[in-house]
Amino acid sequence: MPRNLKAYYNLTKPGIIYGNLLTAAGGFLLASKGVIDVRSLLATLAGISLIIASGCVFNNYIDRGIDKKMARTRKRALVSGLIPARNALIYGTVLGCSGVLILSLWTNLLVVCIGLTAWFFYVVLYGIAKRRSVHGTLVGTIPGAAAPIAGYVAVSNRLDTAVLILFMIMVFWQMPHFYAIAMYRFKDYRAAGLPVLPVKKGMKNTKIQILSYIFAFIVAIILLGIFGYAGWVYLAVMVSLAVYWFWLGIKGFSKLTDDTLWARQMFLFSLIIITAMSAMLTINAWLPGKIIYNLSMLVFIHALIALGSLGYATYLFISPAKSRFSVAYTLVAMTLASGTYLVVSTGSHLLQACTTGLLYLGFVSAVIISARRKLVNIDSRLD
Repeated sequence: MPRNLKAYYNLTKPGIIYGNLLTAAGGFLLASKGVIDVRSLLATLAGISLIIASGCVFNNYIDRGIDKKMARTRKRALVSGLIPARNALIYGTVLGCSGVLILSLWTNLLVVCIGLTAWFFYVVLYGIAKRRSVHGTLVGTIPGAAAPIAGYVAVSNRLDTAVLILFMIMVFWQMPHFYAIAMYRFKDYRAAGLPVLPVKKGMKNTKIQILSYIFAFIVAIILLGIFGYAGWVYLAVMVSLAVYWFWLGIKGFSKLTDDTLWARQMFLFSLIIITAMSAMLTINAWLPGKIIYNLSMLVFIHALIALGSLGYATYLFISPAKSRFSVAYTLVAMTLASGTYLVVSTGSHLLQACTTGLLYLGFVSAVIISARRKLVNIDSRLD
C-alpha cells in the first residue's frame, strides 16, 4: 500500500472500527434471532464503519496539538504533515456523509439518529471533556456504546429494554478498558496534560474504579439473560470470563504487582472479553431450542463450576511449570465430556447437567490457559 494511501487509512483508526463492527454485528444478531436480512446487515456495518471513520478523522484533526506531546502519537500523519489538515477535514466529511446516506437508504431513522448522536458525542463533547475533566472518559463511553445498539435497532426498529442493557454493558466494559490504557500510558497522558484518572487521582484510586466497573459489568451481562434476550450459554461463558477479569483486577492490589504490566494485562483481557461477548451473542442467535434447554441445566451447577474454574486458574498461576500437564488435562476433560454428553443427551437431565458442566469447565480452563499465554506473549511485544 502506498505510504500516502496507508496514512489516510490509518487516519480512520481502523482498530477502533473493527472493534465496533464486532459489537455491532453482535447487536444485530441478538435482535435477528437467527433470521438474518443480509442486505440490512451489510448496510448497517458499512454505514456504522464510515461514521466511525469520520469521527476518528475529525478526532485526529482536533487532537493534533495533543498528539505532538505523546510518544505513541507524535508520528501520526496530521502531526508529521504527511496529510494536510484541509484534506483531513474534507476526507472526514465525505466519510461521514457516505455513512449517513447508506444508513438512511437501507436501515431506519433510529439507526441514523444513533450514528449522528454518537459522532457528535465523540467529536465534540468528548473532545472538550477529556481536556477539562477527569470524567472525560465516562463521556467517551457514550459513543463507544453506540455500535451494538445501532446493530440491534437496525433489526428491531425500536428502543426497548435490550437497548438499555446493551448500553450499560458497553459503558461498564469501556471504563476498565480505558482506565487500564491510561495506567500503562501514564507518562504520555501526563506529558500531554490530559486529566485522566491515574494522573489526577493516582493508581490505587484507578484500580478501585476498575474493580467497581467490572462488578457493574457482571451485573449488566446477567441482566441480558434475566430479561430473556440471551440464553444460558451466553450467561455461562460471559459470567465466567467476567469473574476471571474481576479476579485479575483484585491481583492488582498486591504489593508485588507491577502497575504497568498489570494494566496491560487488564487491557488485553478486556479485548478477549468483548470479542467473546460478540461471539456468544452470535452463537445465541443460532442455537436450536433443544440445545438451549439442555445447556440451561448449567444454572444449577454454574456457581460451583465458576469457583472450580477460578481455583484451577489460581493453580496455573502458582504452578506455571506444570502448564503442559494442565493443557493435557484440559484436552482430556473436554474430550471425555464431549463424548459422554453425546451418549447421555437423551437421558437423565441430572446426568446431562453434570456432563455439560464438565465440558463447560474444560472450555473455561482452556480459555484461561490460552488467555494467560497470549497475555504474556503479547505484553512482551508491546512498546
